[in-house]
Amino acid sequence: WQERVRHGVTDVVSSRYFDSAMSIVIMANTVCMGMQADAEAHPSESNAESREVLGWLDHAFLLVFTLELTLQFLVHGREFLKSKWGQMDFLVVSMGITTQWLIPIVQAASDWEVLLVLRITRLAKLARSLRVVKKMKLLWLLVRGFVAAMEATLWAILLTIFIIYAFSIAASEIITAS
Repeated sequence: WQERVRHGVTDVVSSRYFDSAMSIVIMANTVCMGMQADAEAHPSESNAESREVLGWLDHAFLLVFTLELTLQFLVHGREFLKSKWGQMDFLVVSMGITTQWLIPIVQAASDWEVLLVLRITRLAKLARSLRVVKKMKLLWLLVRGFVAAMEATLWAILLTIFIIYAFSIAASEIITAS
């Protein structure tokens, strides 16, 4: 029966529907993170309920990501950590478990507020949305094009600054000479 379960899990994880579903979950998580950041930046009594709902959604997303990571480990074993995406997923989920589930327990037990610095690691969850971009070939091609164009754009900006600087010196000389 264990082999049937493993085969079933392999079929699920290898399915393009699973991949699409996880991409949708990642994008929904990204949207909720933006809403949560906005709600935390503007705290008020009126949005206290929405902050609570977003907090519960954050826990639900972490649970889904933990389940996905577990399924990936069941299917691929240690090979999963040999890929860059596997390493990133493991890091992001580990940091999420630490910041969302372990730190609150430690804080409740003691006054160990130094660990709050780890909450910044929540930003790493945004890196998961890059995985979705990578799966959309046309969008990934566009991102790679932007990255490749950045060097040329930087040189164009520096050249423009130099030209403006040179012409401002020339204009200054002409204006002060007359």
